[in-house]
Amino acid sequence: MLKKLAAQTAIYGISSIIARFLNYLLPPYLTRIMTTGEYGVVTDLYVLIPFILLLLTMGMETGYFHFAGKAGTSEEKRLIFQTTWGIVILVSLLFFGFTLLFFQPLSVVMDYAGTPSYLLLMGSIITVDAVTALPFAKLREENKASAYVKIRVVTILVNLFFVSFFIL
Repeated sequence: MLKKLAAQTAIYGISSIIARFLNYLLPPYLTRIMTTGEYGVVTDLYVLIPFILLLLTMGMETGYFHFAGKAGTSEEKRLIFQTTWGIVILVSLLFFGFTLLFFQPLSVVMDYAGTPSYLLLMGSIITVDAVTALPFAKLREENKASAYVKIRVVTILVNLFFVSFFIL
């Protein structure tokens, strides 16, 4: 049991280390191709992302782990997953709709009038992250470490592609 826990911890940790390492490499690249003002906006938005994600996911991953661990049958686990994920999807889509409707005026209020598309991109990224939080938790709960890491690595590569695509 302890050996399995250590192996899974290492596997889950690898994807986090890769993500953080790549995020560590991005600032030197971005500061070379963006103006100081543009990069300042990006930095401000990066500060907001974890707080908004916290609100959108509402701790449902923890709730899912708690109740899925107590579930007696696979049907109960499925219902718990569907309920928690459905709520997160609904709240995330409402947030994205709000972002679509108000990203222009919000950019003016936040003093980012020159870069309103950054708010739209941030809203898109946050929505995708929030909606995928529960499926990732489900993979962990089901002890599917290799699938979790593969999907995380693909997600990181897609993120890098889109950063390059939208910035260049």
